[in-house]
Amino acid sequence: GGLLTGKSFMIAVTTNMKKSDLGTVPMLERFRSVDDLLAPLILTHYYVGIKGQLPTFHADDVVRGDTSLVLKNYEAHLKSIDWQSTTPVDGTGGL
Repeated sequence: GGLLTGKSFMIAVTTNMKKSDLGTVPMLERFRSVDDLLAPLILTHYYVGIKGQLPTFHADDVVRGDTSLVLKNYEAHLKSIDWQSTTPVDGTGGL
């Protein structure tokens, strides 16, 4: 591990669950956020040296719900990230 230092990553995920299901539905009661649910994926990034995690984008309820705003919300999510000051938590450099 550790060969990809100085990199950052962002997870964009779609699920059929509602965000309100996290921490409340018996199958998901251990998970308070989508990042908790994706911990194995996040830890894999850390293992290979990618330690700068950008904010996760989560589009929920995509099968049953209204998905008309997913693209707009994703674009807004990307615009909300300060790309110039984003550095990995290990401080080794940019994206």
